[in-house]
Amino acid sequence: MDETTFSTLLQGNGYTTGIFGKWHSGKAGPWMPWNRGFDESWFPHLYRHENNDDVYHNGKTVKWQGWTQDILVDKSVKFMKDAKSKGKPFFCYLPFLAIHAPWYTPEKYIEKYQNKGLSEALSTLYGMIDHTDYNIGRILKALKDNDLDDDTVVIFTSDNGPVHNPERNFGNLSKEDQELRNAAGLRGSKGTVWENGIRVPFFVKYGNKYKPMIVDKIAHLVDMFPTFLDLSGTDLPKDNLPLDGISIKKLFEGKTENWPDRIIYNPKDEVYWPGRTGRNDVLEDKSILKFEDQVLTVRSQQHKLVKYYDGYHLFDIPKDPQEKHNIIAQKTKVAAKLKAEMKRIWEEIYASEKSFGKPRFLIGDERNLDGYIFACAITSLKGNVKGHGHWTENWCCSGDSQTLNVEVVKSGKYEVKLDASQINNPNAQIEITIGKSKLKNRISNRNNFGKMDLKPGKYNLKIELVNTEKGNEPAIGKLNGLWIESH
Repeated sequence: MDETTFSTLLQGNGYTTGIFGKWHSGKAGPWMPWNRGFDESWFPHLYRHENNDDVYHNGKTVKWQGWTQDILVDKSVKFMKDAKSKGKPFFCYLPFLAIHAPWYTPEKYIEKYQNKGLSEALSTLYGMIDHTDYNIGRILKALKDNDLDDDTVVIFTSDNGPVHNPERNFGNLSKEDQELRNAAGLRGSKGTVWENGIRVPFFVKYGNKYKPMIVDKIAHLVDMFPTFLDLSGTDLPKDNLPLDGISIKKLFEGKTENWPDRIIYNPKDEVYWPGRTGRNDVLEDKSILKFEDQVLTVRSQQHKLVKYYDGYHLFDIPKDPQEKHNIIAQKTKVAAKLKAEMKRIWEEIYASEKSFGKPRFLIGDERNLDGYIFACAITSLKGNVKGHGHWTENWCCSGDSQTLNVEVVKSGKYEVKLDASQINNPNAQIEITIGKSKLKNRISNRNNFGKMDLKPGKYNLKIELVNTEKGNEPAIGKLNGLWIESH
């Protein structure tokens, strides 16, 4: 919580700020967008593209009928019009849920591509892109219709490359579909450090102030923070934590002369250690992490070094964007320089107290409206329990347990409820321990589990299955989390 968001700084400079869509910078109350610098927050349940019945609006839950991205644009346009009517500059952040899986969209967009003979999966994906494109057009039209076009910088980008396995409703794309989708023939996909995983589009429009051009200088999404400050004339506080990015406002203006040949760092989206079996394994102690085990990449303007499972690969990206030719043997000095910088950055990150840790959920904090604590932020597992990106699973028998980081911010009596599903043994007992306070009850009483007297302090919250024999099925298939609310 000691890190500052750019939205908070923009607020301090007189901007009204709004987010309309995906939020992936913290799941619990104090980290939610309405507590992190956004005046107006619409945060839908992720990847429900139609009739989203679980939408946060400034911390309160509402239901929507209709296509999610259509409604997000409706809200965004209203926000910008309201800001203009009040004479306020605005920052509008619109991270669409589309085109993330599951893939579905209005039929009229799909039929266009089916009529061209494309597969159902690819037609649906392309239809989702068309639907998104239509809504981006609505934003641009609204800016013109409300005389905001000449005073508004519009940036379009993405967070990562494509997936080949939408899984949830289509399975894997065929090889032919993958080739059609990847017209540039780039290597890799989402979640990899190859170009097709980390290279994304980036378009900038500023009325008639920016001339049409292609800028070939490299940049990174971490550059957005300082760039937004630069565009808005907002100062970075002197006591702010250092920023990784640099302002690229000059590149928007076509000023590429004397631009530094910087080095950009990209790690894979997971870390590795001896004995690890999969991405849902729990890292209990970061001291077991070694630079030598990681998958990383660094990129200069011309060269990209990839540290992969099978060693190092060096590519001349302007000449070889498909990363087909490893030239590390011919460019030993370039490789050595990039290796040294890669290791320096890794070690700097590793040395930080903030790196590779788990969040600490705040109990009794007024910003945590419903007191929800996510089970997936695991600090340790014992027994048969397995981790997952959004829950823990396979709670089988006595001794199965997990821990989470919590901090009680004020003394009091707290009411506890469990969020569990796939329950095969309703008589299974769960014991919850926070400091010296313990609470035990049957999972069948999960909606009224009991009350705990808690005192301020930082603790490991322990959840343990007790007095339960192992059966043919897990006693509890999924533990999503728990509510701990002030009574």
